[in-house]
Amino acid sequence: MTNALAEYQAIACPSATIYLSGTRTIDFPDEVAIAMQPKQYQTMTVSGSTLTLDYYPLEQALLQLQGQYVMGTLTVKIMQPKPEF
Repeated sequence: MTNALAEYQAIACPSATIYLSGTRTIDFPDEVAIAMQPKQYQTMTVSGSTLTLDYYPLEQALLQLQGQYVMGTLTVKIMQPKPEF
C-alpha cells in the first residue's frame, strides 16, 4: 500500500479520519498480526490469503500491511471532524 492516502489526509484533511473497507488478496498473510480485543468488533480479518477490512483506520492499515503486495478493491470513508471516543 502506498502512503498517498496518508499524505492526502495530512495535507487536505488534517481534522479527518480515514477508514478503509473491502477485500484484498495479500502475499504474506502469516506476517499480518491482528490484535484481538474482547467485546470489540473485529475490523480486520485474514482467511487464507484474503484480507478483509471493515472501517479499518488508515494509519493502522499502513503499519499492518507494510511490505505487502496487495490486490483488490477498497472503499475509502473520510469522516470529518475526527470522531472522539
